[in-house]
Amino acid sequence: MVQVTHPLPTFTLPEVRRLARALYGVDAEAEPLPGERDQNFRLKTTAGGDLVLKIANAAESRAALELQHRVLAILNEKVHELTTPRAVPSVNGETMTTVRSVDGTEHMVRALTFLPGRLWAHVTPHS
Repeated sequence: MVQVTHPLPTFTLPEVRRLARALYGVDAEAEPLPGERDQNFRLKTTAGGDLVLKIANAAESRAALELQHRVLAILNEKVHELTTPRAVPSVNGETMTTVRSVDGTEHMVRALTFLPGRLWAHVTPHS
């Protein structure tokens, strides 16, 4: 099992709203979502088409996050009966951006399309 050596990021809701506007050009309300390694938020956009903003743990490698994006892209392309999130490019066309928290720690930030449904964290039983 992988051990997390860094605590979850601690961005505030106002900071997340600013990131959403600056990185993705969306005005949105931010609602925290559960996360084991990332700080996650549902962005309820004023234009519709909600997003999930994921602020990665500082220990997470860019390669691991890129792998996640590749897996989602392959599933979207090859398994049409399965609906999976899609990476959303930033206003600069990037699928991942580095941001610095107030303590100076760098975190990778990315956005995915939001899929409505039941959160895994609320499904019981699970290990």
